[in-house]
Amino acid sequence: MIGRLRKILHTLLVIVAAGCPGSASAAFTSDFVAAGTGGQYGLGFYQAFGDQASQTFTGTGLGSVGEMQLILNLGPTGNTLNSETLGFTFYLNSVAVGTTTYAPFDQSIQSLDFTFPALTSVSEDWTLLMRVTTGVCAICRTVQLATQGNTFALVPEPATLALLGVAVAILGWSAGRRP
Repeated sequence: MIGRLRKILHTLLVIVAAGCPGSASAAFTSDFVAAGTGGQYGLGFYQAFGDQASQTFTGTGLGSVGEMQLILNLGPTGNTLNSETLGFTFYLNSVAVGTTTYAPFDQSIQSLDFTFPALTSVSEDWTLLMRVTTGVCAICRTVQLATQGNTFALVPEPATLALLGVAVAILGWSAGRRP
């Protein structure tokens, strides 16, 4: 009976590991340099609907993610918005995962943490797109993002990790009970 259970659990572990590439990996972190080189004129200025920046991260080792963390630093001219507010939407592999806004003269670093239903990528490549989706500048006031210090992190989907952990624990338990 225990031998049969062990074989079933081993098969489950193989299926989970093969079906969820990168699921046992730690978070992936990188610089989001595109934030400082996108927008108007490719200089990190954002002032109108549609201004955007996009960057693809390859070889992440993550096939499934459920959380994204992002730190956005302002550039040299910072935030010069007068009375308008710019709203940004963030897309991960073309799926909207979160939003933020810049209010007039807000000079703070944006530290964003978005949790969303699990997304998968067979190639383990992830494309982050940041686009202005609300607001239009008045007299061409802008938000300028820095070219350095913008950090992007992906976190593995926790349910997948939990399932894999349970399967490994049961395998260890069943192997330890053998005579």
